[in-house]
Amino acid sequence: MAAAGVMRAKCLERVVASNLGNVDAARLGISLSTRGFHQSLPLVSKGYKVNHSSSARRSVIITMASKKIQLYSMATPNGQKVGVALEEMGLEYDPHLINIRENQNYSPEFTKINPNAKIPAIVDPDGPDGHPIAVFESGAILLYLAEKSGKFLSPNPRHRWETIQWVMFQMAGVGPMFGQFAHFYRTAKDKCLDPYPTERYRTEAMRLLAVVEKRLEGREFLIDDGYSIADMSLFPWIRFARALFPEKLELDKFPLVNAWAARCFARPASAKGTEVLSLGLPA
Repeated sequence: MAAAGVMRAKCLERVVASNLGNVDAARLGISLSTRGFHQSLPLVSKGYKVNHSSSARRSVIITMASKKIQLYSMATPNGQKVGVALEEMGLEYDPHLINIRENQNYSPEFTKINPNAKIPAIVDPDGPDGHPIAVFESGAILLYLAEKSGKFLSPNPRHRWETIQWVMFQMAGVGPMFGQFAHFYRTAKDKCLDPYPTERYRTEAMRLLAVVEKRLEGREFLIDDGYSIADMSLFPWIRFARALFPEKLELDKFPLVNAWAARCFARPASAKGTEVLSLGLPA
C-alpha cells in the first residue's frame, strides 16, 4: 500500500510537470500553486461538498489529493453536461467550484489545467495509460468519460458516429449561438442599442431549434439506440433557454424539443447532475 502511494504521488507529479505546468511538487495532495491570501471556505451546494476559495486576486485553490476524477466547474449549461455524465455513468468524482462570476477561471491555478480558462475541466488521476490526465472542453470531456466508462457512446459504428456528430452540433452551433444571443439579449442590452446582433443570434438559435425538432421526429432521444452523450450535451442548453427567454425564442413552437428535454431531465441521475456545483442562480 505504501509503495502504491509513492507511485501515485510520482504519477501526479509527472502530470503536473508535463500537462499542468510547473508546480511545487511538495504541495501535491494539498493544492496547486497558490498566490496571495486564500481562505478556504467549505461550501455545501445542493447537497454537494465543494472546494471554494476567495481572495483579492480572485484566485482558487486546486486540490488533487484523491483517486477520484476531479471536476472543476460551475453549473452553467456547459458545466452541467459533465455533472450529468458523471452521475449517469456512476463515476466517482470530487466537485470543485470555479466561480466564473468571480473570474476564478482566470486564476493561474486553474489555467494550469485549462490554458483556455474556461469551465468545465477535469483531472483523472487514473488516465488511459495509468497516469493522470487533464481534459478540457466539455465535448472532449463527454467523449473521454464515455470511453472510460463504456457507457452512452454506442459500440455500433453508425450510432457511434451519429452520437459524435450531434455532440459536435451542440458544441459548434447551439452552445455558441445560444450563448451569444444570451449575451446581447441580457448582458449587453444596455451597451449595444443596435438590434442587429440580438436578432441575428435569435434567428440562428431558432433555426437550430428547428433542426433538433426535425431530428426528434419519431425518436425518443437524439440517437436511435437510446440516451447518449449527445442528449447530455444538448438538453441543458434547452433548459437554460426555457428558464430565461422562452418567449423570445418562441420555444412553444418546438413541442418535440420540449418533450425530449423533459424526458432527459426526468432521469434521476441527469437531474442530479444538473445541480452539481450550482449556486442556485440563473446561468
